[in-house]
Amino acid sequence: MQWKVTTYVMTVSGNGQVFIPAQARARWKTRKVIVVDHLVRVVGADEEEATLDLAQLGLLEGSVVGSTLGAEAGRLRARRSHRARCDVSMADCIAAQTARSNGEPLATSGPHLLDLCHQEGIPTVVLPRSDGSIWATPS
Repeated sequence: MQWKVTTYVMTVSGNGQVFIPAQARARWKTRKVIVVDHLVRVVGADEEEATLDLAQLGLLEGSVVGSTLGAEAGRLRARRSHRARCDVSMADCIAAQTARSNGEPLATSGPHLLDLCHQEGIPTVVLPRSDGSIWATPS
């Protein structure tokens, strides 16, 4: 299993897909990105080399979300999402439901998504946020 991380808070599914938060899609006016930002901007990798590395790993292609997974993710979002307490996108819920369905942990640094996974019993891999802080299980 391969995980990829960006400095934008994006969720990585068990099969390596990156789910783009709504605010990022709106800002960039796109539904697709190549995850080069962290490698180039933060790590300092050469842009062309980073893109080639991702292509060689097979990480430049996404997959279609089926109707069953989409409906399960929609119900998850309806149960857990709240504008102030648990601001998760549909993409977050698709990632969480994909992890649950595949029996794989979800790797993310997003505190609201981690809260949702904790409440739903979905295993996670907690990643550090860009400021270095780490999410902790609510008491």
